[in-house]
Amino acid sequence: MGYTLAIIIVNWNTAELLRQCLLSIWANTDVADRRVYVVDNASVDHSVAMVREHFPDVVLLENDLNLGFAAGNNLALTRLLAEKELPKYILFLNTDIVLASTTLATTLAAFTADERLGATGPALVYPTGVYQVGGAGYALSVTSFFLYTSLLFKVLPLRLARSFFVDQARYQDCRQAVEVDWLAGACLMVRTRVIQEVGGWNTDYFLYAEDAEYCDRIKTAGWRLVYLPYVRVIHHHGASSGQDTRVNTRWIVPFLRYAREKYPDGRHHLIRLLLVSGTFLRFLLYCAAWAVSRQARFRNKSNELYAYFRTALFLK
Repeated sequence: MGYTLAIIIVNWNTAELLRQCLLSIWANTDVADRRVYVVDNASVDHSVAMVREHFPDVVLLENDLNLGFAAGNNLALTRLLAEKELPKYILFLNTDIVLASTTLATTLAAFTADERLGATGPALVYPTGVYQVGGAGYALSVTSFFLYTSLLFKVLPLRLARSFFVDQARYQDCRQAVEVDWLAGACLMVRTRVIQEVGGWNTDYFLYAEDAEYCDRIKTAGWRLVYLPYVRVIHHHGASSGQDTRVNTRWIVPFLRYAREKYPDGRHHLIRLLLVSGTFLRFLLYCAAWAVSRQARFRNKSNELYAYFRTALFLK
C-alpha cells in the first residue's frame, strides 16, 4: 500500500533557506502521510549537518558534484520509485520556497477532483507579497512571446492574454484552477503515474527552462496542467541557484535552447528577436521611470533589463 506524497528538494549551499523550507513542510500538519527527500549537490556550507541534526526523518542523498536541478531530481526519483511503497503524488520543491500551512492539503484536493490532472503549481510571490514573473504560462510560440514582450498580456482580456508568462497579479482574486501549458519547477506537484509514463527531468538542462520542457511532455501525454492562483507560496526568487549578487542572465541560454529545440524550423529566431526588443523596451521604460522619480528600484530594474538585452543580443 502506498502513501500520499513524496517531496523532493535539491539543495546547493542554501542551508538557512532549506531550513525554512523544511519547517514550512512540517507546518502542513494536515498532510502527515508524506516523505521528504533532500538531494544535496556537494554543498560546502552546513546544509548536510543541519538536515541530519534538525530533520532526522528526511531522506538525505549526497552528491560529490553539483549535478544541477534536473539530475538532482532524477536521483531522488530513481531512489523513491525503486521502493516497494510508492507515493500517489510527488512535489518538486526549491529550497527558497516557503509553503503556507494549508498548501499541501489544498493542492492535493485539486488532484482528487480531477483524474486527468497531471500537475499543478501555485502562485509564486516575493516575501513582500508582490507576484513574480514565471509562475506559469502558455505554450511558447511567436504569438505567446509577443504578448509578453509587448506587455499586451497585462491589458488584454484574460481569455486573449495567453502569454508565455501569465500575469499572476491579474489572477489574485481567482478561486478556480486555470488550465495552462507549463508550470514553474520551483513548486511543482505531479501525479506519480504521470512520472512513470513520461519519465524524469531532461538532464540536458542544468538549470532553467527544464520545467517548460518537462511540462511539454506531460501535456503531450494527454494530461492536464493547472495553475492554482488561490494557493500562494513565498519564493525567494533566484536564491536557490547560488549566491552571486550580479544580475542573473543565466536563464537566457537555456531558454533560447528550448526555443530552438521546440522550433527548429527557424521560428526560434523570431522568439530571440522578441526577447531582444522586449528587454530593450522595458529598459527604456524603467529608465524613463527613474528619470522622473529618481527611485533606486527603477534604476536597478533598468540595469537588470539592460543586462538581459545585451546578453540576448550578443549571444553566439
